[in-house]
Amino acid sequence: MIELHIENLLEQKFREPAFSDCFIIDIIADKQQRISVFLDCDSSLTLQKCQKISRYLEEFLDADESIDQKYTLEVSSPGVDRPLKYLRQYYKNKGRLLKVNLTNGEICHGVLKEVEENTITLAPPPAKGKKKKTKKELAQEVDVVIPFDQILETVIEVVF
Repeated sequence: MIELHIENLLEQKFREPAFSDCFIIDIIADKQQRISVFLDCDSSLTLQKCQKISRYLEEFLDADESIDQKYTLEVSSPGVDRPLKYLRQYYKNKGRLLKVNLTNGEICHGVLKEVEENTITLAPPPAKGKKKKTKKELAQEVDVVIPFDQILETVIEVVF
């Protein structure tokens, strides 16, 4: 119930030019009165944007008498540990190393090279460590095209 209310409020906020490239990733309200709103933007989701959106939501939630006033509101980006859910997120993460779990149980690792309406293309992942790949290894490496309907889950792999 509250998730739908927040979604409607955000859709109104996203009509403003400063927030027009923002979109909802997830809204979670738990039994401990914590409301977590995960957003992203086609450009970048700054701390200032999160603060403005949080204040905007608080204004309406505080005025709504049907909502318990002891809630905690968190507005943030989904973070790299949360799976990519929308096509818009794939475009934003071109060039990053991904782990893609497929519906057939296979797992693909690679650098997101291309994003199309129905597919993504992964380039082979970079070599680990300082070992250079041989010519034979390089010749065997090919890009992998994956249809979206075969993707179960995609997460960004953080490289240190």
